[in-house]
Amino acid sequence: MLVAILLLPYITLSQNNDFGNWLIYIGNNKLNSKWSIHNEVQYRNHNTIGDLEQLLIKTG
Repeated sequence: MLVAILLLPYITLSQNNDFGNWLIYIGNNKLNSKWSIHNEVQYRNHNTIGDLEQLLIKTG
C-alpha cells in the first residue's frame, strides 16, 4: 500500500502547463489638491501575447 501511495504522482496524468501573461498597470492621477483618479488595467492572455482571455479596465 505504501509503495502505491509513493508511486501515485508518477502514475497519474496532469494538465499541460501552457505559458501565459498577466500584465497589470495601476495608476493614481492627481487632478487638484482634493481630487484624484485611480485607474487600473489588467491584461490576461494565453500563449504569451496574442490569445486574449480577459481585459479589465477600472477607474474610481
